[in-house]
Amino acid sequence: GGSPVVGGTYRIAGATVGSLTIANSGSIDAPVVGQSNAKVAEFKLSVPADQENVSVKSIQLEQVGTADISNLKVVVDSKTYSGSINSDDEIVFSGLNITIEDGKSKKFEVFADIDDDANAGETVSLDLMMTNDIYGVGAVYGYGVAVSDSFSPVSNLLVSSGDLEVKA
Repeated sequence: GGSPVVGGTYRIAGATVGSLTIANSGSIDAPVVGQSNAKVAEFKLSVPADQENVSVKSIQLEQVGTADISNLKVVVDSKTYSGSINSDDEIVFSGLNITIEDGKSKKFEVFADIDDDANAGETVSLDLMMTNDIYGVGAVYGYGVAVSDSFSPVSNLLVSSGDLEVKA
C-alpha cells in the first residue's frame, strides 16, 4: 500500500547543439630538409548554418610521417598559436579559443621546421586520429560539440634536399 509517487512537472524540449566539420583545404608544396616555417598541413573547420557558434579550444594531430619536425605553429585569421609535440608524436595546440560562427568556416594552416638531419625522401604527414582530438565548445549551451571528419592526412609530403649553390 501507500500513496502514489508525486513530483514536479517537467517539460523536455529539443535543441540543436553545435557541431564542427574538418575538411582538407588548399595545396602544399613539398618541404625541404632544414626548411624553417614550412607549411605542413592546411584544413578548414566549419560550423553548419542554424547551429550555435563554436569556440575551438584545442586541436591534436599526429605526425605519421618519418621526418623530424619541430617549432609547430597553427595560423588562423593571421594569428599564430604555438604547438608542442608530445612523446607519442602528437602535435597539440591548446588554449586556442577560436570562435567560428554558425554557417561559417575558418582556415587553419600548420607550419613546422623540418629538421636539418632529415633525409631527402622522408615524409611529413599529419593526421587527425580521432574526431575528439578537436575540442570545441558551443557558445549557447557550453558543451563539447560533435566533430565530423572529412580530413585525410596530407599525402606524405616528401621532403626534398635543398639546392646547393657555389659562388666563386
